[in-house]
Amino acid sequence: MRLTYDPTTKKTSNLEGIDTQIPGFGETSTIEHFDSSGFPYSTYFAPIIKSLAALGYKRGLNLRGAPYDFRRGLDEQDDFFANFTQLVLDTYEQNNQTKIVLVTHSMGGPFALYWLHQQNRSFKEKYIRSMVNIATPWGGAVKALRLMASGDNID
Repeated sequence: MRLTYDPTTKKTSNLEGIDTQIPGFGETSTIEHFDSSGFPYSTYFAPIIKSLAALGYKRGLNLRGAPYDFRRGLDEQDDFFANFTQLVLDTYEQNNQTKIVLVTHSMGGPFALYWLHQQNRSFKEKYIRSMVNIATPWGGAVKALRLMASGDNID
């Protein structure tokens, strides 16, 4: 999971020989569980996806997933943002030009907000209905700073 930083380019990269790929962009399988084997403790968005499916939403049609490489900063997410924009456009068209509701979790909230700020007003008015944030740390992730500074004894 480690990235290396190049001070010349001011970009991060995987270690040599490592290629990070997220399979099934746009599908929900990659956000339902951290581990594709379905190990019980790897459940992530599965209960939310299951609840939305029970309400009539269809995986791959109007219920989509867009995981991103959380290790990288916003300025290194150009490919993700291009793919995400296309996912929004495709989902809008595949659903009779129905506006999109973005549902985010944790750091996905600020991530999606950054993306929204990059879109012009007419784009947002045409394609985005709303954004729902679940457990989003709008005040920051202070515990992460403590962990970086002193470690965590899991007390």
